[in-house]
Amino acid sequence: MDLLREYLKVHPVAKTTGLEIGSRLVLPAETMIRRPDLGVVRHDNPVPLELSDRTYSGIFDLCIESLSYSDERRCL
Repeated sequence: MDLLREYLKVHPVAKTTGLEIGSRLVLPAETMIRRPDLGVVRHDNPVPLELSDRTYSGIFDLCIESLSYSDERRCL
């Protein structure tokens, strides 16, 4: 993740976010909020990422999620 952030300092083509911004995942039985460890939204994405947002309504261009044994599913 640090390598990507350093790349974006030199080539500012996208914004990144971490656990502070989530996105909705609508499934047939429930709606879940997913918070990627690292989310990337390019500046040419149709839905811009505003760092003041608490949720992102677009589609991340890149999501990185570390695997863990915990079950942190949050349903609405």
